[in-house]
Amino acid sequence: LMRQIAKDFKEHLNIPGPQILSDTMGVDFHPYLLRIYLLVRRNWYSVIPEIARLGKQGRVALEFSILRDGKVPDLTLRVSSGTDSFDSAALASIRLSSPFPALPPEFPGSDIRLRFVYLYNIPLTAN
Repeated sequence: LMRQIAKDFKEHLNIPGPQILSDTMGVDFHPYLLRIYLLVRRNWYSVIPEIARLGKQGRVALEFSILRDGKVPDLTLRVSSGTDSFDSAALASIRLSSPFPALPPEFPGSDIRLRFVYLYNIPLTAN
């Protein structure tokens, strides 16, 4: 039963996947983004506030850069959910994940810029 509750809980808490906002210069970032996504999602699940488990809805959007060495020099709350604990959990998911793995060695740029969206009890189809 607990496994089912955890499964149901996580189906209502989603990160649709990061969007790259900067030029990838022809480099395939999919493998890298998958690593980043799994790391961020795991850290987000560890800090999701209790009110999310009780069904409160919210949407948060963050933007940040990742430098070549994986460090995050900036982290911006682009869209607030209006619920401080939701915003804080999303921000914490990036801070707990940083530094990220180094950017792919074939990427000639100095950094990439990403957007992450966090959905609390909002279906992916409604986004």
